[in-house]
Amino acid sequence: MASAQAIAKPAAGQGGASKSRLFVEMAAVTAIAVGAALFVNNLMAPPAAAPANLAGDAQATPPPEKKAASAVLDLPPIVTNLGDPPEVWIRVEASVVIDVKELPHAELLAGEIASDFLDYLRTLSLRRLEGQVGLQDLKQELSDRAHARSGGKVSEILIRTLVVQ
Repeated sequence: MASAQAIAKPAAGQGGASKSRLFVEMAAVTAIAVGAALFVNNLMAPPAAAPANLAGDAQATPPPEKKAASAVLDLPPIVTNLGDPPEVWIRVEASVVIDVKELPHAELLAGEIASDFLDYLRTLSLRRLEGQVGLQDLKQELSDRAHARSGGKVSEILIRTLVVQ
């Protein structure tokens, strides 16, 4: 009988240990969750404003720079067959974001960029367009071509429509 009581007492002690262990694990999980929430909150929060100049010296901080005026310029729709397989057609409608102050004849540049896009799309294979990576590669390649053609004046390419048939 004594051995049965001796066995029962450690079992009761283990139950208390498992409860305290559960409490410690719950506290750890809660701390991790709170830390993750604070981290995400700091990522999403807008940047804090710079502290005001206490000395009142307005000349110490330079005025903010004005950004150049940009405009979204629509390119003419591009319809062509792909390089491989040649019976597959592609239609791309895109726009470019251009600094209009530095480029007074942006429409002319838009035509040249569309021509470069057409030349590239005619060499493209259907395999290179498959999946998300294919679309990202297409956008990057078109962006690189527009950037090179404009001498760095095109800041972004916006693909409005892409149809492969």
